[in-house]
Amino acid sequence: MASSNNPLAGQGENSSPYNASAIKKTTWGAFAQNPDETWETTWKLSMKATPKQNSILILKDDKAGFAAILHTSNPIESQLLIKTRDHAMSAIYYPLTFQAFGIVNDEFGEIDKIEGLPRDWYAPFRNR
Repeated sequence: MASSNNPLAGQGENSSPYNASAIKKTTWGAFAQNPDETWETTWKLSMKATPKQNSILILKDDKAGFAAILHTSNPIESQLLIKTRDHAMSAIYYPLTFQAFGIVNDEFGEIDKIEGLPRDWYAPFRNR
């Protein structure tokens, strides 16, 4: 019997860790450029409970030109406003945005949905 060097050999077509059914299409928050050429992205968050403060600075990185501010207006709906120096979808801002999600969830109130989608579809929650 010949052995195979393929680590997935014999596992079947649906056993691959790279199965297309595991892909979840997410939505980026609404973003726009300001007159001063900075950018703002607003993420809609549904939370199980929100903090009592109306506006909380979550994360700031002056070197990257990034600030995340949580705005709450009712018991379960919040908005995470991301202010950036460069284009809102620049690669440098992805990890900072996802870090801000984690801070909101772990320190201020558990997130249920992001942009109307299950939070587990987004980093940093996919592997929790």
